[in-house]
Order: sequence, then C-alpha cells, then structure tokens
Amino acid sequence: MAELTDYVRSPQAKYDEALEYLDKAMELYRNAHGSHHSSGMINVYVNLAYVYEELKNDEVAMDYYQKAIAIAESFQGRELTSMKTLYENVYFFYKRIGRKKEAEECLRKAEEIRIKLREASRQHRESVEEDSIIYAKILERSAGTHVIRSEYDQALEKLQQALNIYVSHYGKTHETVESVYAEMADICFLYMRKFDKAFEYCAKAEVIAMQLYGRSSEKYGMRVAESWKVYGWMSYSTYHWEEAAEAFSNEYAIYVQLGWLDKKCAEESSMKVSMAYRRLGNSKESLKWRKIATDCKVLALGEDTLEAAEAYMDYVNYCLEIEELAECIP
Repeated sequence: MAELTDYVRSPQAKYDEALEYLDKAMELYRNAHGSHHSSGMINVYVNLAYVYEELKNDEVAMDYYQKAIAIAESFQGRELTSMKTLYENVYFFYKRIGRKKEAEECLRKAEEIRIKLREASRQHRESVEEDSIIYAKILERSAGTHVIRSEYDQALEKLQQALNIYVSHYGKTHETVESVYAEMADICFLYMRKFDKAFEYCAKAEVIAMQLYGRSSEKYGMRVAESWKVYGWMSYSTYHWEEAAEAFSNEYAIYVQLGWLDKKCAEESSMKVSMAYRRLGNSKESLKWRKIATDCKVLALGEDTLEAAEAYMDYVNYCLEIEELAECIP
C-alpha cells in the first residue's frame, strides 16, 4: 500500500533532473555565444555548484564556483551587483568547508564591491532600502544552506527575517512576500512534516496571489491547489480519510480547470484520492480515481508508448489486487 513518502520526489531524482537541464542550458549558451563567457554561463555554473553542494560533492562544487568567478571577473567591473552576490555565496561555501583563506578573500572582494555600490547609490534616496533587500536575499540564501544541513528551524528563522524586510520594503501584498511564504510552506511540508504550519503558510501565499493576480489566474489556481494538497496530507496523516479524499479531489479539480491533465500533479492528486478511498474501504471510488490517475499518466506519456502500456497494466494489477477485475475492465 502506498505511503506518504511515495508521493514526495526523492532528492536524488530531483538532483539528477537538475543536472540534466543544466547540461542542456550550458550547451545552448555555448552555441549562442560561441564560448563559455556569458552571464548565462555564470548562472549555470553557480546552479551546478548548488546541486553538487547538496550532493555533498564539495570538490566539484568548488570547481564550478571558481569557473563562475573567472567569467565574472573577465567582465572587468560590469555586473557589480551580481559579482557581489556571487562572492557572498562562494564565501558561505568556503566557510562551510573550512577554507578560511579563500573565504576571507571572497568576503574582501564582496566588501570592495559593496563599497563601490554604496558610493554609486549614495545619490539615491532608497540606498538603505536597497541594501536591506540585498541582505534579505542573503538571508534567503542562508536559509537554503540550513535546509541542506537539515537545520529546518534555522531555515525558517532566516526566511522570517527576510520576510520582515520584504514586507517593510514592498508591503504585505507583493510577489516576493508570496514567494517566501510558499518557500516556508515547502520546508514545513516536505522536510518537517508539519502539515498544519505548512497549511498556514500556504493560506497566506494563496491570499496574496488572489490579490495580485485575481481568482481566474493560473498563479492563484496553483496556490489554491497547493493548499488543498497540504490540507489533504494533514487529514491523511491524522486518519481522516474522508476529508483527505475531498481535499485531494479538490486539488485535482483545480488542475482540471487549469487544463493540466497531462501534468504529473494531476496524476498524483487523483492517485491520492484513490488511496484515501481505499483506506475508507470504498473500492468502487478507489478504482474510479485510480483509472483517472492512469488516464492522466497516459495523456502525459502518449497513448502509443510502452510506458502507457505499463500504466494500463499497473491499473489492471490494482484491479486484481482488490478483486474487482470484472468491474474495471471494459
């Protein structure tokens, strides 16, 4: 029987997919610019470094950080803000792995750039506020480091500090504020299994999305679906199967409205409804939703693929498992 963890992507799968897409991005930038020297390549190398940090391969991560710095320094003073952020990020990396000399050098360069930026922005009234936003972004990056180390309470603390700055600067209704609430919800949901707290953050992000984009927007729909998903797992984890089935079916309904039946989220939400009904002992509804999940999966894969055939076989096996094959095969 499927458990909660079956529906949360494994870290290794997430990293493998990230590496695959970063390799594709690297090739596209190389073809577009004829070399590795572009601001886009800096982003690719930094993201590769992030991935290898999470894979605990610090040697490879360091190599990509150094490549990113080499390109950034070749710009000879352009993109100062990006360079400052890069040096700060690499500073945290070197500090974590105990490379004190290199960390101090990055911090020194970041400080030099910070001084230049301060002098350039002294004429502007919002210089202090801009520095606050930069600091908030550093706090967000620091929160990511805490997540890597499984220090989830510290990550939430850093994000709350960043959130306070964003609210002070942008106001409560801003896309950055919404994004941070969603990030905090993900940490509570995926890592801490604190579904009630995750639902609280989801609800706040949902309200902001409605105010920013309107009820008919895709962004608002995504936030509503996320809230239903978290509420479903909160109900499922406390053995409230009927509430879980209703929540997951509402999540699925959002994906129908968005036209996302060929996306993984539609398959997963309908599969969760099937799970909940099976817990309730309602084989008929469980089979119905398992069939919906199978149809979503086939729609995404293509009807003429071997993977689609395997999906149909999985459905048949499920029917056999609950001894209702005659009712579920046309």
